[in-house]
Amino acid sequence: MHMKELLESFNNFLNENTEEVLSALLSTIQQHTPTAKIKKQSAKSAHITDSGSRKNRQELLTFVEENANLPGLEIEAEVGQKTDGSASFRLNVIQDGTKIYWLQFSQGTLGKEGKPDSTKFEVNLVNALNAGKDCESTGTSAGEKFDQLAATVVSNIDSPVLADVCFMKLSARAQLSPVYRDQGTTSKEPKTDIISEDGAVRISVKKKGAQFISAQGSETAAVFLSAMVNPGLASDKFSQIIKDFFAHSKGYAAVRGQAPEDKMRIARVRQFLLNRILYFGGSELMDNIVREALLGENKFTNPEAIPNYFLVWDEDGSGELYSAEKFIKKVGGTAKLGIRGRGGTRGLSLRGEV
Repeated sequence: MHMKELLESFNNFLNENTEEVLSALLSTIQQHTPTAKIKKQSAKSAHITDSGSRKNRQELLTFVEENANLPGLEIEAEVGQKTDGSASFRLNVIQDGTKIYWLQFSQGTLGKEGKPDSTKFEVNLVNALNAGKDCESTGTSAGEKFDQLAATVVSNIDSPVLADVCFMKLSARAQLSPVYRDQGTTSKEPKTDIISEDGAVRISVKKKGAQFISAQGSETAAVFLSAMVNPGLASDKFSQIIKDFFAHSKGYAAVRGQAPEDKMRIARVRQFLLNRILYFGGSELMDNIVREALLGENKFTNPEAIPNYFLVWDEDGSGELYSAEKFIKKVGGTAKLGIRGRGGTRGLSLRGEV
């Protein structure tokens, strides 16, 4: 397309379709996150606020990318980092290969109705666990308005494990094991979220209904190898197949805009790949995958990154504390694994839900 035609197409889009496209996108966005709304907009962009935590925004972008119906236009998710180090979540509207509009997403004030940022809420929980003890304050919480929720969650947990010890948010990055490094894994986020000062109590915090794994190709390959009872040449080769098929270039990540028969073909390939992962190493593999996904025993070389307890909370104030072994058994009985597209050019991911 010549520059003159491109400019004309761009101008036509702005003049005739912006409000219609934005309205259609907002409708799809609110199917996933009803609180989301337009904070401001211009001729080339819109700022969507009250769109939730980082995790929610990540899932929201994927949902919109896969479900938005805008004939003649493509929607591409873009996740990056701003100059101040904060995360950037954006949806780009593409016409004829050119970005002509975009939506920027921010957390906003979401949480005023009882939905705190899950990661920051861990600090509220730390403060609640330390209440009445001679402990130092720690980190940035989800806000004072969630202190009572955290206190209620902790009050519903009756365990001597939490008594007479100070806790803090574990913020240090973990050390990756060779098997994960060799597969190309880069995420060093520890599985432990909250740790006692003496390191004896290491807690992974889970909001009720949250995912227990969302891994791209390199990490899925590493989890698979770690879960193998008898690893060998065959499993090494299959780990490479996982990374190959999970890559965006393979063509199995995006279903939006595909013909019905192509969507069915992609779904069959994903299911076949999942079945091969789960049954490659026998009946024990599923249990081992759940264990590795929750604990990261083979992922990390520093013990503090590996939890020995799980704290599960909900927005209604309920809270439960499980030993690692009990929680693994609980999740293993209800776990559901699936392979889904991650949006944009990020390929496939292995998702686990309970």
